[in-house]
Formats: sequence, C-alpha cells, structure tokens
Amino acid sequence: MIIRLSRSGLFIAGSILMLSLIYVFTSDLFLYYLASLLTLLMIADLFLSYVSLRKCSVAVSLSEEKTWVWRSIDAEVRATNCGERIYLKDLPNWLSLEKTEILSGKEISFKLKTLFKHYGNYELDSIKISSVSKLGIYIFTRVVGVSRRIRVYPEYIYWVYRLARFLRGLSLGKEISVSEIPALSLQQIISLHRSDSGDYFVSREYVLGESMRRIDWKATSRTLNLYIRDLRESSGGGMLIIYDTKCLGPYTCDLLASILLSLAHSVYNDKILPIYAKDIGGDGVVVLSKLSDVPRFFLREVFEKIIEVRLPNDLYEYLGPEDYYLLKKLLSEEGSRSQLVISRGEKSSLRGVRGVLVVSDLVNSISQLYDYLREICPGKTCFIIAPDKPWLDAHDLEQAYLIHNTYSVAKKSFAGLGKLFIRGREGFEKIIS
Repeated sequence: MIIRLSRSGLFIAGSILMLSLIYVFTSDLFLYYLASLLTLLMIADLFLSYVSLRKCSVAVSLSEEKTWVWRSIDAEVRATNCGERIYLKDLPNWLSLEKTEILSGKEISFKLKTLFKHYGNYELDSIKISSVSKLGIYIFTRVVGVSRRIRVYPEYIYWVYRLARFLRGLSLGKEISVSEIPALSLQQIISLHRSDSGDYFVSREYVLGESMRRIDWKATSRTLNLYIRDLRESSGGGMLIIYDTKCLGPYTCDLLASILLSLAHSVYNDKILPIYAKDIGGDGVVVLSKLSDVPRFFLREVFEKIIEVRLPNDLYEYLGPEDYYLLKKLLSEEGSRSQLVISRGEKSSLRGVRGVLVVSDLVNSISQLYDYLREICPGKTCFIIAPDKPWLDAHDLEQAYLIHNTYSVAKKSFAGLGKLFIRGREGFEKIIS
C-alpha cells in the first residue's frame, strides 16, 4: 500500500511547518499548541483510515472470457469496506469506466466497458484502487491482484466459420458462438450494384443508399419494415473483384482477410454471377461461374496468401488443429482449383462487367493497382475498400509516419477513380462518392 498526502494534507503539513518555524523565533505558545493540534489530527486520520482500509476487499467480474474483436463486454469492479471516496487508477487502455454506483454505505460498484483494437489474449493482472482518508488528508493506493484473462478472436475467423457452413455444412468453432451476424458485411456496398430495371428477383429489407423507387409497399405494410423489390438483369455482366493480399501485420491482415471473406459471403447470399477475380500481384483473371466456387476460392486465397504467410501462429491458436485440417482437406478437393483463367486480353474480356470492387490496404502495390484501375474503372461502377489505420502495424514511429503519409496520399488518388470506403471495426465509412 502506498500512502501519500492529498492537497489538503500538503496544505496542513505546510501550515505545521510554518507555525513551527514562527514559534522557534517568537516562542508564542498559541502557535505551538496549534501546530501540535494539527499534527495530532494528521496522526489520528492516518491511524483510523489505515485500520479501516485493512478490511477493504475487491472483486472483479467479467460478463464473458471469450469474445470477438468487434464486441465490447461488460466488467465490474466491486469494492467493499474501502471507504466512500474511492476511484480506479491507471486502467489499461482497453478498459474504460462507464459509471460508478454506491450499492450501500460500504459497497461501491464500478461498471467498465472493453474496447479491443486488436485480437489476442488480454491480461488483467491487477487493479489499482485509491482511497481518500476520512478527513481527506491522505490518499491510500493499493494494487489488488485479480488475474483475469480475456481471449479475443480475430474477425476473419468468424467469416471462416460462416463460409465453412456454406461448403457442405462443415461445422467449426466449438469454443465460441458464431450465431450472431455483426453489422460488418458488404451488403450496403453490393446493393449499390443493383439497378432500377430488370426482372423481379426477391423482396428484402431496405439498405441505406438504395433507390426509394423500388419500395415494395405490400411487403412493407405486411411486416411494418421498409422492404425493397430486388431487381436483377436477365443477362448481367457480373462483377470484377480486384484484390491485393499483401498486408503489414495482424491488425491490417485481419481486416483485409475479413473484407475478402465477408465479400464472398455477400456474393454467395446475393447469388451474383459470374465473378471475375483478379489478384493484382498475380497473372490472369479467374472466372467463377458456379456459386459454390465463390466461398471456396476466397477461402483458399485468404488461407494461402494471408493467414499462412502473415499470420501462421493464428491457425492453431484460434482455429485449432482439427478444424484447420478439415478446412485444408475441403479446399484441396478435386475441382476446387479448376476455374477458368483468362490470361490473354483480360482487360478487353472485362469490358462487359457491371461493377468493380477493389480490396487493398492502399500501402502495398499501389502504383500497379492505380494503373490497372485507370483502364478498368471508366464507364463502370467502381468501389475501393481499404482497411483503416494500417500504421497500427508499424514497428516504430518512423515507419508509422511513412505508412500514414503513403496511405493519406493513396486515399486522395484512389478516391478520384470511384467510391472509396474505409473499413474499420465499426463498419464502413464512406469517404468520397
């Protein structure tokens, strides 16, 4: 336990010192008794507060010990017999105080919220609590060991689980629930590729940014939710997906992999075909003409080019050996690599596509990507999606500064080619339209 003087205590201690000095020169007994009284007051406050705080106990509880990186969980610190004027000190940056409740005269509850910027194991070894003495002269600070651990799963694992269910109903993820769907899909962006003409396909809920002319009033009145008539062209040109699998580190790689896998999830749900897939670092364009090829192809691309290269330790940490080998077996099945590849005249073959989706961290291969898009994007609906804050994966401040400058310049350049969306933990932020 650390004991220090509060501001009031410093004032009283300073007053005692001044009175004692003046008494030495004047021999005024009143000053002597006054200094003695203040000294006894400080000693009494120290003794009584110390005895009282020896009964102090602290308990920490967590609503969950396993969660996804985009979620916030509740935590509570409950202090008993620690005084009425207490507060938490030096909380880790992923914990924030929401409110303080006085449950009784001897019990105080601190409600906390978590905010995870990265996935991984978050350790809460101790909590530092400061209590003010009864007369406000001293501040007692004690460190309480709590030994709590939160396992935070990366977002791309969530999309791996969901896509695995599309492929022959493979069930993964025994440790953590995957039933909830976070508001992180590409539904809003993909919906912008639909037109106001074509044949009726299905009625579905309205997504912000869609044309109000396609409201399905019957479905809306029946469900009391705003519904849209989804129209599809009888012979559409498909969608071109251009992507770059290079990424800097865990934060950017998790977001980049999540964007690609959630894109495959939305394409599969929306039954958008054909899909032309272009790895900006590879040769040729892969044509995906079967719906089941879409999740399998992007799962394989993410596994082989992002996870196994940049995040190899995650495979057993979050996926587990058994699930990993089940996925590898599924992705290596006969026919999973038999898609048509356009290697010659690819740009002329892509003139008929209706829309272009680009996924890149806007740091790697940006010159090559920019030149390619300058030829492909004119006359088409073109979207560029990038993870936010790639400099969080920098090893030092100098590298972070260089990455930030490159990223800022690239955002301005690519925004001139189409609609730019920045993808963070909370969803998409539209930068330029």
